[in-house]
Amino acid sequence: MSKGLFLIVATIISITTFIYSEKNSNANTPIVEQAFSVKVIAASMKDTIEQLKTIGTVQPFATIHVKSLVDGQLQSVGFKEGELVQENQVLFTIDPQPFQVQLQQAQAALEKDETQLANALRILNRAQALKNDKLVAEQDFEQLATNVDVIKATIEADKAAIASAKLQLSYSSISSPVTGYTGNLLFNVGNIIAAKDNNPLVVINQVMPIYVSFSVPEKNLADIKQNLNSGLDKINIYTDNDNEHVLATGKITFINNTVDTTTGMIQLKATFPNIDKKLWPGQFVNISFPLRKISKAVLIPNNAIQTGPNGFYVFVVDNQKKVDIRTVIPGQVVSNETVIIKGLDSGEIVVTEGQLNLVKGTKVEYDLPANNRHMKIKDEADPIALQVSK
Repeated sequence: MSKGLFLIVATIISITTFIYSEKNSNANTPIVEQAFSVKVIAASMKDTIEQLKTIGTVQPFATIHVKSLVDGQLQSVGFKEGELVQENQVLFTIDPQPFQVQLQQAQAALEKDETQLANALRILNRAQALKNDKLVAEQDFEQLATNVDVIKATIEADKAAIASAKLQLSYSSISSPVTGYTGNLLFNVGNIIAAKDNNPLVVINQVMPIYVSFSVPEKNLADIKQNLNSGLDKINIYTDNDNEHVLATGKITFINNTVDTTTGMIQLKATFPNIDKKLWPGQFVNISFPLRKISKAVLIPNNAIQTGPNGFYVFVVDNQKKVDIRTVIPGQVVSNETVIIKGLDSGEIVVTEGQLNLVKGTKVEYDLPANNRHMKIKDEADPIALQVSK
């Protein structure tokens, strides 16, 4: 064998020996299982109140279609479009001169007839004396008395005409019956207004207080009525679906007298003071109100619940810090927590953050929140079935 060939063979044997020894060395080295860092919390048990959530529509407390009761020319407008007007504030003035003339005519007619009555009474009194002396015929005397009665009736008609003229004159000034916000101005100064016109001069919406109308399933009606009788009639409006920021608080004040047979829903209304005017007619709002009490409910944070092809599940951590996938049936959402109807017991530890890296059997690292450490389930009937051992 040549020297070069010997060197090549020796090199190959050395490399093969090195690879084999490294392979045996790695085979004897234990594999360290990777642990993922997660955030966890222990499921709690406590009494809570089921909230019914739905969407409502804001409606004005009153809607006034302002119309004229008399014909005439629009002389002035006492507000701007969209402005808040006060109760009894003058909104429109229709030219009052025609009605003032009618009033003056009625007053003049009354004065004329009162003068005629006074004269007729004097004639009747003289005729009475002559009648006693048999100088006036009975028929003539009765005619004079009838004339007095006719003039008296005419005076009553004059007084009614004056009242009517005053009423027509008052109609020339149109005031707001409520405090509210005006809409579009449909007539301008100089327009001829007709009492029989179907179009309103303006529409006023009263928004303090204000209504929110909504519908609920008929199956919840009994619980709602029971809550109203026990004073649990408070209803909240939220700015978002998370029910974290309360926009307004009011009370249920109306339950419709019939259920909609086509939908199985019943209409309710809640009244809100709306002093800050945050609610506006036509808005859609998220509402929530108490429905029924849930005793000893198991609750976990909303972000602990995952959704998969088989439904809802959570990652439960065992005493070896390994996760298991647990199918659960979630119920009512109460603020940032969800009631678990089935699949989880109080005190079990669930993952709230870091689920992306987890599968069944994955090992995790975590620190329980301070208020979740050393938790024990109490046996006695206590609203809070978890206590913290310090």
